[in-house]
Amino acid sequence: MKKTFFLVFSGGILIFAIISICCAPIINGDIKVASSWKTNNCKLKEDAYKLTKTDANKKEKNLCHRQKAMYGLEYSSLIFDLFVLF
Repeated sequence: MKKTFFLVFSGGILIFAIISICCAPIINGDIKVASSWKTNNCKLKEDAYKLTKTDANKKEKNLCHRQKAMYGLEYSSLIFDLFVLF
């Protein structure tokens, strides 16, 4: 019973890892500008917002943080899936 459960659980994780790799927009290159998200300098946008306190700068700062988070979380979820799989 335990072996069957382990086999089913491992197979499910394998399937979810494959789905994750196939559907990930950054890894697959579906989002063309996402290659620069890793190197975004959000500190510059924070400084610009602190100086001007405008809504446009606040939106740029928040967008930068969200892009960096999405980039990091997509790759970390893939790594976690593969780690749990093996």
